[in-house]
Amino acid sequence: MPMFIGESAGARVIQVGLGLADVTASGTAPVLVDITTHDIYPAGPGASVVFAGLVVTLRHTGGYHVGVTPIVDGVSLTEQTFTAAPPVAGSDGVAVVRAAFRQRGIRVAARVRQTAADADLELVDVAEQAYVIRQAP
Repeated sequence: MPMFIGESAGARVIQVGLGLADVTASGTAPVLVDITTHDIYPAGPGASVVFAGLVVTLRHTGGYHVGVTPIVDGVSLTEQTFTAAPPVAGSDGVAVVRAAFRQRGIRVAARVRQTAADADLELVDVAEQAYVIRQAP
């Protein structure tokens, strides 16, 4: 059974789960994923590691355009962009992208943002790749 929501300051009723557009005062606009993860401390607070990259797992139905920005110790590094065509027929559309970088630090986070609305996009997982230099006591 479909779910509907009503507009609080208008007279529209909108069905949930249809399309990739958001209703605005001037029409519609694409809905784009834009998230920032919590900090990850691979060796614990106060430890020292060398971060080697972020691994982002996505599920898509019609290709994707995403940007991944590593954030080490609260400082954003250069955004890396990734693009892919629609998955082959019969596949689950799961893709893994690796944003490689090398930076020493204690904690890492990631900003993952969709730069174009191709089709459905699901963020499955964000993981770090790191080498421990000194473990936290």
